[in-house]
Amino acid sequence: MTLSMVVEHLSMVVFAIVIAILIGVPLGLLCYLSRAARGVVLRVVDLIQTTPALALLGIIMVTPLGAGKPTVILGLALYSLLPIVRNVTLGLSQVSPAVKEAAKGMGMTRVYSLFHVELPLAMPMLFTGLRIAVVNAIGTAVFASSVGGGGLGGVITQGIRIMNMKLILTATGVLMVIAVVLDLVMGWFEGQMRKKRGGSRTMWIPVAAILVAFCLLLPYGRSSTGDIMLYDGDYSET
Repeated sequence: MTLSMVVEHLSMVVFAIVIAILIGVPLGLLCYLSRAARGVVLRVVDLIQTTPALALLGIIMVTPLGAGKPTVILGLALYSLLPIVRNVTLGLSQVSPAVKEAAKGMGMTRVYSLFHVELPLAMPMLFTGLRIAVVNAIGTAVFASSVGGGGLGGVITQGIRIMNMKLILTATGVLMVIAVVLDLVMGWFEGQMRKKRGGSRTMWIPVAAILVAFCLLLPYGRSSTGDIMLYDGDYSET
């Protein structure tokens, strides 16, 4: 198992979450503004969530996308929609009516109030949905190897095939550490947002540092030339 596999796994999760945010937030806003749309959209994302991950990836794979990372990224994005859409809708619904009336009394338009008053107040709830989506996507991405997507799922599959328990536990442990660390970091950010609307500007400095580090490591996920071995056991069958 190499660093490139870890970065490859995380890159699929990151791209999928970005797509899920770009789709899920507008859908959440639509659900908040329209009861009719809410019933349809939430039923659809619920249906997607109840579809087995491997089956969903298989369905996408038989489309023109074929096998590979695009199929995995799209599948993970679809799987991440439910917590994002639901939490955007719930967060906006929980904004105090008094706050909305005060914004209206100050002469704010409906759109201005939505984006500059209600959405910032709903941000902690939105971030909770994002936190759930990220942790779920890290685990679901292990199915990527089944459709040619790569990542740590391939290591686990290889370990199962050759009955190498140490290899399976190593890959599983790495996934668990990644999920726990990201959950703790995002939990801290969520707490900061709840203490002060939107949090402080300085709290986004570590986010920028993490993004820069990830961008620097991204080439490792595209090429085998920079691989750093994380496990140097015997992969062969005895």
